[in-house]
Amino acid sequence: FGYLRIKACLPAPRSFSQATTSFIAWAPGDLMVIPRDPATLYNDSGVNVLLATRTASREQADAVVQQITQAGFAPYVQGVRAENPYWQVYIRVARDAATTDAAVNALRQMGFAPELLVRP
Repeated sequence: FGYLRIKACLPAPRSFSQATTSFIAWAPGDLMVIPRDPATLYNDSGVNVLLATRTASREQADAVVQQITQAGFAPYVQGVRAENPYWQVYIRVARDAATTDAAVNALRQMGFAPELLVRP
């Protein structure tokens, strides 16, 4: 998948008797379910959420928001944890391969390491 922080366990190859299932992946301190069929990430309805970056202060997050806004996106910030807080900057993009890939590439060109968030 290109995310160096994620280790994954792949299921057995799909046969006619198996339904499409997911596999489990984990990053340090996190656990997520990633669809077995990547096409489920890209459909014509809904949005994908990209985590652009995490910052140690709200001021840093606001600076990132300004930078991403200038690139034509509508980012938003979410504070995480009351004790030892940090801030995460997200953007929502249309849930199709071309738009999502373009947004990921644009964020990379700005120096970020975006992550596509996948909900189980």
